[in-house]
Amino acid sequence: MSVRIGYCGINCDECAMGNGDFAETAKKLKNYIKVFGLSQWIDELPGGNKVDMRNLKKALDILSVYTKCAGCREMGGPSVCPIRDCAQSRGLEFCYECEELDECKKFDWLGDPQKFKEKLKQMRENRGEAP
Repeated sequence: MSVRIGYCGINCDECAMGNGDFAETAKKLKNYIKVFGLSQWIDELPGGNKVDMRNLKKALDILSVYTKCAGCREMGGPSVCPIRDCAQSRGLEFCYECEELDECKKFDWLGDPQKFKEKLKQMRENRGEAP
């Protein structure tokens, strides 16, 4: 099995969206709601009367089917990813090939941009292999 790694260095198989954990969790939650009859007693929980069970079930149906990400190289991931768009427009295999990596602001939306940049630098040292 080959490792799927995004332009940004994310290993898709370690990501809950990429490996299917997120979808499986949604399926489990959907089942727990049914098995434990949550619809019958949710109102007894603090704020439970504000939960729209019909919409929650619809959302879990969607999440359990559509949240297995194929990875950005296979047209998965967010429909608009500034990192992917930039790497593709520059013809890069990975962002570590870019001379502007340290100053790049496109990683900011990932939460901890420095963590991703450091991983990419390690990949560069390892000739593209994930650390």
